[in-house]
Amino acid sequence: MSKWENQKKPVVVIGGGGAGATFVRTFSQAMDASKYELIMINPLPYRICLPSTVRMVVTPTDNLAKTALIPYDKIFVNRNGTYKQGKVQSISVEGYESDNGGEVVLESGERVPYHILVLASGSFWPGPTNFPGTEEAVQKHIAEHQQDVKNAKNIVLIGGGAVGVEIAAEIKTEFPDKKVTIVHGMANLTNETYTLKFRQALEKRLQKIGVELLLDEMVTAFPPRTGPEVTTRSGKSVPADLVLVTTGPKPNTLFIKESLGDSAVSEAGFVKVHPTLQVASHPNIFAIGDIIEWNEQKQVLKAYGHASTVSQNILKLGAGQPLKNYQSMNESLCCTTGRHGGLTFIGYFGGITLGDWFTRMMKSKDLLVPESRKAMGLSS
Repeated sequence: MSKWENQKKPVVVIGGGGAGATFVRTFSQAMDASKYELIMINPLPYRICLPSTVRMVVTPTDNLAKTALIPYDKIFVNRNGTYKQGKVQSISVEGYESDNGGEVVLESGERVPYHILVLASGSFWPGPTNFPGTEEAVQKHIAEHQQDVKNAKNIVLIGGGAVGVEIAAEIKTEFPDKKVTIVHGMANLTNETYTLKFRQALEKRLQKIGVELLLDEMVTAFPPRTGPEVTTRSGKSVPADLVLVTTGPKPNTLFIKESLGDSAVSEAGFVKVHPTLQVASHPNIFAIGDIIEWNEQKQVLKAYGHASTVSQNILKLGAGQPLKNYQSMNESLCCTTGRHGGLTFIGYFGGITLGDWFTRMMKSKDLLVPESRKAMGLSS
């Protein structure tokens, strides 16, 4: 007999970022509130709209430090759920059968039982987009980075993926007289997911607005944030009174590995999942977002597919029906080069590149803040 016989089955979500928030919104609309109790746990009482942070850490313009920190006030459709503020320390399955759930243990010592667990703990980003875990510290972090950018004359970004490209362009848009340099370890910006034509067009776009590129170069070590210089392995030296690390993120999964073991988490730190997005060896645990080991680019756009798949599969699991496999979407990248435009790659027909008008309308104008607010039940 199930531990949850004749009572609501708790569905607990760890993380309230793009993936966690999207799932909560989706499942709270689809669930039968007489059968399920939905609980979301997150250290901050709001979702940080990550696409907006490339401008947020550069300038106070647009008031993103307020509008892009999106509260959970209306995230639960028909109020079908509860938000709990806290940081998860571990997951315990002791005393539970494999299909009956377990408990989430918070740093405060509180234990939250679950029947279904959804892991959406997100990633640690380096540098300016590495936001701390308290409200006061977040505002301090934003203000300090805005002031650092304003004061600096020579800014070097280490990493030329989408985040590095977008921050560099935001700086040059806001402060055209500053010297901005990107150091990137590949021969072209971003990565080989995208066509050479798109990547070279992006490079030309940045060079046109005055961003200097050091491609196919690696740094010997990350220098202090205040420089005074960045030295590459080939011996090139670039003056820098502000160094921004914009390399890729790392999954926030150490607590998962320590709790569930190596069978659930890869050496690189990604959660191993079946096509149903169930965690390996744990049928009542699902994982979504950029923490999963899946051959696709880590982007918030993918969260919609993850959320839909897992929402349906939880209901199917409860009904004893076959589960649905997650299907990846074609890769795309909407990369801004300041508030007035950018380039968009769409992975159909060998790769389509669209320019300023499309990218401005889709993203660069407001960096998806109004859309993200509406998706969480708030006004834009």
